[in-house]
Amino acid sequence: MVIAIIAVLAALLLPALSGAKRRAMVANCVNNQTQLSLAFQMYAHDNNDTIVGYSGGDWTFGGDGFWIPPGGMVPFEAFLSGQTIEQNTETLAAVLRTNNLLFTYASNVRAYHCPADPRINLTPQPPDNVGWAYDSYSKTENVAGFLTNPGTSSGGYWGAPRNYNKLTAVDAPSTTFAVAEEVDARGFNHGTWEVRWDLKGTPDFWGDAPAVSHGNVTTFAFIDGHVETHKWADAGIIDAGRKASRGVAQGSGWGQVSGPDYNYVYQHYRFRNCIVAA
Repeated sequence: MVIAIIAVLAALLLPALSGAKRRAMVANCVNNQTQLSLAFQMYAHDNNDTIVGYSGGDWTFGGDGFWIPPGGMVPFEAFLSGQTIEQNTETLAAVLRTNNLLFTYASNVRAYHCPADPRINLTPQPPDNVGWAYDSYSKTENVAGFLTNPGTSSGGYWGAPRNYNKLTAVDAPSTTFAVAEEVDARGFNHGTWEVRWDLKGTPDFWGDAPAVSHGNVTTFAFIDGHVETHKWADAGIIDAGRKASRGVAQGSGWGQVSGPDYNYVYQHYRFRNCIVAA
């Protein structure tokens, strides 16, 4: 009888404990994003209002858009020499401390990692599927993204020449994405989090999947410094996020072209001179 009562109580308590754990993970993630958002702003204040740029260097660690400046990349091979997860983490922590454009303003290495991100438990594999990752956040493509020179591109999903490059140029800072929680199936978040910028025209391309590591909830930081969460409802988005978090390529066609999740991204993924429908 006692064992039966304990089993019933455990069955009742476990879902509540699981929910409490997810909420704690979300709160931790929001705190991380708040630190990164403030660092994002302080960098601009100290650099003539310039938004921290995309570092470039595809297939080298540092594509998150602000961690590693040009000339300071760390190749994947540095993390593929038979090191353990703990050794990889410490190697990465050293990189973040010494060669990170935002470290002066966000000096807690843990701020760059969501504790719910499962990629840290994967085994590193050679490119182009490294799998293992510590970094959980990327700058969004609409702010000083991949192609920021107005003369280099007509746009496409990379967004130049309509990227915001100055902090004070952002038209609606409280509703404009700055940093997203995302998962790149290749492992490290190689680049900014991008969606085809002309969403109303051809909104069929979403890059990396948003993270769904804690209850299908993704955190987003905004230009004005506030952070909010969005819970995805679309099964395709959730499936892509889960696949990417296991190091499995999410394929294509999962990005939405309508519905509440699409509308959320459309309303906040803003560029210069864009008109956002209500």
